[in-house]
Amino acid sequence: MIVAFWSNVHGQPRTTSNMVSVAAAMAIAYNRKCLVTQTHYNLNNLESYLIGNRENNKNVYMDMGLDGLTSIIKLRAIDKSTIENYSIPLLNKYLTLVPGTTGGNKKTFIDDMGKTATRLLIEMNKYYEMVFVDVNSGSDEVSRLILDIADIIVVNLCQNKSVLDNYMKSWLMMNRKVMYLFGNYDRNSTYNLHNLRMLYKPFSKGCTAVIPYNAGFMDAQSDGCVIKYMKKNMAVIKNDSNNYFIDSVKDAAEKLIRLSREKRGGVI
Repeated sequence: MIVAFWSNVHGQPRTTSNMVSVAAAMAIAYNRKCLVTQTHYNLNNLESYLIGNRENNKNVYMDMGLDGLTSIIKLRAIDKSTIENYSIPLLNKYLTLVPGTTGGNKKTFIDDMGKTATRLLIEMNKYYEMVFVDVNSGSDEVSRLILDIADIIVVNLCQNKSVLDNYMKSWLMMNRKVMYLFGNYDRNSTYNLHNLRMLYKPFSKGCTAVIPYNAGFMDAQSDGCVIKYMKKNMAVIKNDSNNYFIDSVKDAAEKLIRLSREKRGGVI
């Protein structure tokens, strides 16, 4: 199942943060074999959230990830062992990271992605239950290619009414399997989920979830130890301060699993 995490705006909905939390929950709580990657040229923190700052781990990324796989798939087909050789296993291989580009030429990267992104994701999808892709906000060439082949599009939104109105007016996705995910969510806002469902028809209960702001999770991202944080807190007790955040992430993961079942017409 190819799942694209996308937004109509950059930053506010916390798209990368949302994807990391949901993918980790999928792997830890539901034993789904997941792969995560991203197609940003810059302004993305996926790798640093999971294994630490790139500048401090340059050797880890050398000849790894999309850059290496792109070079290979231009010449021949790739298989599971090839993907594993160019990725970083996490959580006993229940979560696998394929790092994004470290190349110095944006045009070359975009051209390469335009030629290979579809094939790369299709091959990855053969070996992992869920392939999560964090794509650029808006509508660039690479994002359009990935949204076109995605089985599910997770539209990341925020509680800013102008952002929501912009999505409804200019980006609303019809006839697609879509899940709406509100990042950095504040349940005390006037634009809480109950009221948003009253205002906007697409936000039905079955396909809408939230990832609330959580200071501990934000700190874990800054420290590059999201996996450690999620493992530690996945089974928190009811009165724990992290309970609301973890329950919300699990709810988002469960809804995504249900949507994927509907897409496949069976059980994954």
